Amino acid sequence: MTADSHEHGWRTESSHATSEGRVVYVRCDACGRRRVDLQTAVGMPPAAVSRVAPVEQGGSRSIVSSADQADVSAETERRARQATPPVRPIS
Repeated sequence: MTADSHEHGWRTESSHATSEGRVVYVRCDACGRRRVDLQTAVGMPPAAVSRVAPVEQGGSRSIVSSADQADVSAETERRARQATPPVRPIS
């Protein structure tokens, strides 16, 4: 089964808290592809912050490449800037 031939059914493999929110590592039960999500607030659904990673051959459990890790960091910083209003001095 290819990633493009179905709608993924993501299942959480693990997660951990960060200063930006909860990072959730998910995997599609049907095709084995993986993705990294970020949940920025309790009660809000997580949003994908990585591309869908291909299934690795040879039993490797690599979730994201270094290029994807850079994408995740850039996206996390962008979301943090949007969520934090600029500080204005009191007049």
